[in-house]
Amino acid sequence: MAKVITISSYNRRGQNEYISFGTRIPSPRIFTNPIKNKIPKANSSIDNLTQSLTDTINKYAYKSGLSNEAWLRKVLNIPLLTTVEAVASRSANIGNSKVTTLIDGNQYFEKAMEFVNGAKKSIQIEMFEFQNVSVDGKHWIPGGAEKLKGGKQQQQLLWSIIKKKKENPDMSIQIILDAHKWYMDSKRKDVRHYANLDMIKFLKDNNIDVVPYPRASQQGSNLQHIKLLIVDREKAILGGMNWGSHSAANHDGCIALEKLPDKENSEVDNLIAQHFNPDWKFSWERLGATRLVPGPLNEQEQIFYNGIEKTIKQENVEYHNLLKDVYNTPEMKNRYANGNLDLIEANPMENSQIKVLGTKPRELEKVGEKGIETTREFLINRVNTAHKMRAELFVLTDKELVETIIKRHKSGELNARFIVEADIINKFPYCENAYDALTEAGVPVRLYKANKDLNQRMHAKWAVFDDKEIMIGSTNWSAQGLNQNIKTGRREDYSLSNIKIEKLIKDTLKKVHSHEKKIGLSYLRWDGSEKLYEKLKERMETLRRAYTNLKKYKHCNFELDDKYYQYKAGENFVTVDDNILKFKENDEKDSLAELRTILGYYRIVQRRHLSKQRYMRGNNEIAVAFNSPSLAKKVFLEQFERDWNFSESKYEQLKNKVIPINKKNIDLNG
Repeated sequence: MAKVITISSYNRRGQNEYISFGTRIPSPRIFTNPIKNKIPKANSSIDNLTQSLTDTINKYAYKSGLSNEAWLRKVLNIPLLTTVEAVASRSANIGNSKVTTLIDGNQYFEKAMEFVNGAKKSIQIEMFEFQNVSVDGKHWIPGGAEKLKGGKQQQQLLWSIIKKKKENPDMSIQIILDAHKWYMDSKRKDVRHYANLDMIKFLKDNNIDVVPYPRASQQGSNLQHIKLLIVDREKAILGGMNWGSHSAANHDGCIALEKLPDKENSEVDNLIAQHFNPDWKFSWERLGATRLVPGPLNEQEQIFYNGIEKTIKQENVEYHNLLKDVYNTPEMKNRYANGNLDLIEANPMENSQIKVLGTKPRELEKVGEKGIETTREFLINRVNTAHKMRAELFVLTDKELVETIIKRHKSGELNARFIVEADIINKFPYCENAYDALTEAGVPVRLYKANKDLNQRMHAKWAVFDDKEIMIGSTNWSAQGLNQNIKTGRREDYSLSNIKIEKLIKDTLKKVHSHEKKIGLSYLRWDGSEKLYEKLKERMETLRRAYTNLKKYKHCNFELDDKYYQYKAGENFVTVDDNILKFKENDEKDSLAELRTILGYYRIVQRRHLSKQRYMRGNNEIAVAFNSPSLAKKVFLEQFERDWNFSESKYEQLKNKVIPINKKNIDLNG
C-alpha cells in the first residue's frame, strides 16, 4: 500500500497542518520531527521527494533543535520574510472619510504608491526618514527590506514623486523632513551626520520644494517625527511607518484616509490645517531667522564662542556647505516674511469624528499657531477611564502613564496588555526601568519577537481602548513624544510619579537624619517644593565648603540655620554654638566621614527631585483617534492576538505548561 509522505507542522492557531510531498512510495514508518513551526504558513507540497530524504530532513532539523521549515531556510540561506502574518486591510466609513488599515510595509507602501501615482494637483509629505539607496546608501542600507515587496515599493517612491513633477511642473509638491543629528549609521558605525541631508539636496536638485524642519537649536523640536502623506487634499496616510530604506522590514501600523465622494471636505483637511500648513510656515520662518547649523564653521567664527562650543564640527561644516547655496539666499531666507509659501488651502471640519492630535513646541506662536500636547491629554484621559486596552508600542516609558497603568491594574479597574520592542529595552536603561516596573506589578507585557534575518523592529504606536476606540500615529509613549515646552517649570500633571519620587526622598531623609544628629546638624526640612529645594542647594554648598576645609586644613567653621559649627578632623566630638557634642563610644567615624556621608545622601535627594518631570522641548508628533468597533476587533485586536501568541517567551511557555503526573511513581503512603 502506498501513501503520500507528510511533514507535520503547526499553523498560526496551533493547529496541525501538513506539508505534502507528491511522490507515492511504500509506507514504512518514518521519523517525524516533533519540533513544531509557530510561523503562520499555508499548506504547500513538494513533488518528487523520496521518503529517505523526508526522513533525513526530519532528523537533521530535530538534531539542530529547529522546525523543518526553519532548518530548510537555514540550510538554503532563505530568510524568513515575515514573522507574523499581517491582518488584511479593512475599511470603514468614519465621519467624512473612508479609513483603511495598513499593517506592515507591504500594505503601507502599496497604498502610498497608489496615492502618489494617482496624484493630480498636490503632494504633501512630512517625514522623519526619507531614504533611497541611490541617494544616501552610504549611511542607510535596506538591511533585508529589499527582499520584501514593500521594500521595493519604498525605493520606487522617490522616483515616482520626481516623475510626477517632471510630467506636471505646476503640481505642488511640498516636503518637510527631519534634520536632527545622527551619531551612527545603519551599519552601527560612528558617523555623525544630519538626517536626510543628502535627500534634501537631491530633492532640491530635482525641483522639489523641500525644507528641513527646525531643530531644537532653532527653537524647533528635538525630532521632526511625523510620518504623513497627503495627496490632492483628499487622501492621506499616517502612522508609525517611515520612508527609510529599511522601514518596510519593521512591524508597524498605519491608516489611510480618503474623502468620501459625496463630501465637500473631510478629516484630511484637518490634517493639513492642524499639522502640515503650520509646520510648513514654521519651518520657513525659522530657516529665515536662524543659522542652518549651530556653532562655528571656521576659525574666524570661533571668537564668538566659548568652551566646547568653540569646536568646529565636521558634520556642521558638511551640512552648511551642501545646503548653503540652496537655503542661504535672500529668496529662501525671506520666503516666510514675503508670504511666498504657496500654502494649500484647507477647509477643516468642525466636530470631526476623527480627532486630530499632536505634540508641537510653543514657538509656533511665531507664525500665529500654538504649541500643543493634545495627544498626551487624550491618552492620559483614556488610561484613567478605559476598562480595557491593548497596545503595540515601540516605546512605553512615560512615568505618569506607567504609574497610572500600574495603579489601575492593581485595583482591578484596567485590563491592559502591551507588546513592546525588545531592542529598545535592551539598549536604554530608562526603557528597561519602565518595563521592569510594569512586569513586577503584574501588568502583562511581552517583548515582540522580531525577525533577526530582517533586522526587524516592532515600530508600531497604536492602542485600542474598550474594544472600540483606536489611537494611532507617530507618537511614542515617552516624555519626548508626548510632552512639549508649552509652559515652564515643573509639571503638575505627574502626580502619581511625583508621589512615588517623594516617597523615595522621604526614605532617604530617614537614613540621613541619624548622621545629621550625630554632628549636631538640624534636620533637613523637606516638602518637595522648589523653595525648599533651593534651601537644599544652599545647604549642600555650605557643607561642601566645610568638607573641603576640614579635609585640607583639618578643621572648619561654618554657620547653618542660625547655628555656629566647629569641626576638627580625627576628633570624637564637634562644637555647636560653644556646646561640645561627643560621639558615641566605639564610633569609628569622625566629622569628616559624617559630612561625606551626609553630602552623599543629599545628592540622592537632589537627583530624585530633579527626576520629577518638567516642561521641556519634545518632538513634533501626530496622532488620530476614532471609534470603530469593526476595525478595532477585526484588525487591530486580531493583529494583537497574533503578535501576543507568537511573542510568548520560553519562560511563559514553561510556566503555562501543564505537566501530567504519573501516579504510578507517587508513594501515596509516604
